[in-house]
Amino acid sequence: MNRECLDILADDLATVLDRMIAMHELQQGILRRKLDAMRTSDPDQIAQICHEESDIAGALSELDMKRRRLVADICEALGMARPDKPERITLRSLVRAMPSTLQHRLLALGEELRMNMLKVAEINRTVELVCREMLKHFKVLFSAFAQSDGNDTYGDTGSRRTNANAGVLDAVV
Repeated sequence: MNRECLDILADDLATVLDRMIAMHELQQGILRRKLDAMRTSDPDQIAQICHEESDIAGALSELDMKRRRLVADICEALGMARPDKPERITLRSLVRAMPSTLQHRLLALGEELRMNMLKVAEINRTVELVCREMLKHFKVLFSAFAQSDGNDTYGDTGSRRTNANAGVLDAVV
């Protein structure tokens, strides 16, 4: 095992984990802003926030790919076979094979990242529940608009007519 190479790889992994933690903290703030925008029914703000959320998700995906490459490289540096699927290697099992001087920092970062990911998941569950309730509300609204009360309506020529099947959403412009 080349200790100098392993130290560099461990530092790189720590940097990636630290950046992932920061991105998850940013994501938490974005999701909270999204919930606030949903409360105030501001579709423009919701769209903007969704765009920001998408950018964060893309950046996190890139960081995760980098993390996987580093895990595979560290396995090799430790004299282990390079894994086909580095995502299956847990940080805890990887760190156990490393010198004790490198273990504490990586384990602490891994735990902090895990806690941040749990917070994001919790906020996402809240967003999902709010979205489901909004969808139920919209379904009720649309069904109310689509129902006809049998009153007179205007046809496509502008003439008045009675049509039991016409609804607000059937209007011709």
